Amino acid sequence: VLTLFFLGTGIFIAIILIRMMQRIVILPIISIGNVVAKVGEGNLDIKTDIKSNDELGLLGSKLNDMIYGLKEKRHLELENREIETRNKENKKYLDNINEGLILLNPDLTISKQYSKFITVLFNKEDIYGQRLSDFIYPDSDKNQKERKELDQFLTMVFEKVKTDMEMILSINPLFNKRLQIISPEGKGSEIIIDAHFQRIFKGNKVENVMIIFEDRTRIINIEQELEAARKKSQSELEQIAVILRAGSDSFLEFVQDAEMYISKSTGDINSIENIESLNSLLRNLHSLKGSARYMDLMQIA
Repeated sequence: VLTLFFLGTGIFIAIILIRMMQRIVILPIISIGNVVAKVGEGNLDIKTDIKSNDELGLLGSKLNDMIYGLKEKRHLELENREIETRNKENKKYLDNINEGLILLNPDLTISKQYSKFITVLFNKEDIYGQRLSDFIYPDSDKNQKERKELDQFLTMVFEKVKTDMEMILSINPLFNKRLQIISPEGKGSEIIIDAHFQRIFKGNKVENVMIIFEDRTRIINIEQELEAARKKSQSELEQIAVILRAGSDSFLEFVQDAEMYISKSTGDINSIENIESLNSLLRNLHSLKGSARYMDLMQIA
């Protein structure tokens, strides 16, 4: 009987130990194995649920940390892939637009995002990382005042977020700005640019400033040529009106006097080293000027 008692007791204890082993060791190991298998299949949303404070609990915690790290790594890889794809699309766009576009960083340096046209406009390559004032005004000694003015303006664009942009743009130092461009070969040319500024916000902070450069060289030069032609035409019309008012006899008399003064002045110029010739030249020119003023021919005067 005693033997049967001890045998029964032993079997009972063995059953309890086996169940404890299952609960404490085997089931957690199986759970960890299942989680590892799921992770191997690509499921990173799973995690172990072992609450014990022993080695298996520590192993489960480490496994959860590893899964979280893998998930973060995958997330970053996807973000980087998306950013890389977006940058490729942006580069394709920036390489084909006919506008000078620059994305400026808060430290006033040029980011990697800029159009190919900007390098053509300014005849410069590899502008990434340059300070904008250095890019626009490479001669620091000659353009010290302009560089300082541009830096102050850009700082206002980035930092004075509560100030109306229209008010800031009223002091835009790159509005119809005439610039001297020196090529890598040392050849100089002149361009006229107009820069437009647009803030790009991240929350309440300006993350970047987009600058679009418009080449107004041809337009401004044409406008100046038209203005010069207009003034010339206006002057000619005014002179015709003066002649008509004075009458043909007075005008012909003026022409005769002018031809005489010019003829005398030509002779005086040929012997200009003579003080008397110099005085005669000045008298003739003074008389011609007086006659022209009397006739209201102010351009000649």
